Amino acid sequence: MSANNFGGDDLSSDDGVAVRVDGDANRSELEARIEQLAEENRRLREENERLRAGERFPYRPQYRRLGFGLVLLGAIFAVGAVLVPAARDVLFATAATGLFGGLLTYTLSPGTFLAATICDRIYAATAANGGAFTDELDLGGDRVYVPDGDGGASLFVPRGSDGEIPASLDGPAVTDDNRGVILESTGMGLFREFERTTSGHSDAPSALAARLADTLVEQFELARSVEASVGESEGMYRVAVTVSHSVLGDVDRFDHPIASFFAVGLAARLDRPIVLEATEKQGQAEWRLRYRSCPSDGNA
Repeated sequence: MSANNFGGDDLSSDDGVAVRVDGDANRSELEARIEQLAEENRRLREENERLRAGERFPYRPQYRRLGFGLVLLGAIFAVGAVLVPAARDVLFATAATGLFGGLLTYTLSPGTFLAATICDRIYAATAANGGAFTDELDLGGDRVYVPDGDGGASLFVPRGSDGEIPASLDGPAVTDDNRGVILESTGMGLFREFERTTSGHSDAPSALAARLADTLVEQFELARSVEASVGESEGMYRVAVTVSHSVLGDVDRFDHPIASFFAVGLAARLDRPIVLEATEKQGQAEWRLRYRSCPSDGNA
């Protein structure tokens, strides 16, 4: 991917690096912080996969054992009905109830469920680490979600609004050219699940935004309601998203899953960088997110 200027400013002059360091010791410390954050993100992703597979909360096997038990009980009553003709009607009715209930329990057994407070606390660690990390490195620019060439998008955090999107997304890195860090977004896993269930649909911006909003509410249940509107001007898209009653708390935190999922979906499907310009609280439990796209030619 070629370098892009999403801020629209002239970046030809050398105006310094993203983070000024004094000596090899400070540079080594910054690199260590970057690697620590990357490792924390990797660990949280692995933990999330284990939770989804039910390794920590094996509720599904418990329901299935209950189903087997009901089926077995129903079979016993059926045998009893054959052996005891005097109580045949009652025993057959009980057997049918047990067999039917067992089959339903086994077939419709739920997967792993996590309380919203647990999910929020898991994410809170990433939000706190990411916020402290970017503050320490003086990375105050917009959050930019950049297509990674593999059907997804990575999070690029520049030093300022005139940062330059790097040609390589192999980060994390803080260099003279990149002027920021590249991280895997929290919304990437959600987007993969979204793709698995919505393949073959139109990528028109308005239709895409509506599907992303519906998925957050109907499939992921991360908010009570999500509404999106799309505007276009001179090849650039602007998307406004209103989120009501987020399950994962305040949406203005670092790389929040709702904001991140929406940005990743737009960036990956539209194949252009997406800038999260603002996250504003509108009321007691309502948030308004504003995104804009960078033109496909890289000039904002």
